[in-house]
Amino acid sequence: MAERLYTFQEVAAYFGVHESTAARWLRDGILRGFKAGKDWRFTDAHVQACMARLQHQTDTAKARQWPGWETAVEEKPLAV
Repeated sequence: MAERLYTFQEVAAYFGVHESTAARWLRDGILRGFKAGKDWRFTDAHVQACMARLQHQTDTAKARQWPGWETAVEEKPLAV
């Protein structure tokens, strides 16, 4: 059975952030994924790893500058 792949928009909605914030996370290496043609795709493992990175960074001033950082790090089921 193939693993579920999520779109960029689905991941941004899951974290409750604007797509530009998710794009910045991708550029900064906080969110990782892979390109399928011209579009980005993300697995459950990518999303969970991003959540772990955000949790690790919530103690820093940089993390507090991100919109929605408090809700982004809450554990919630990945159902998009």
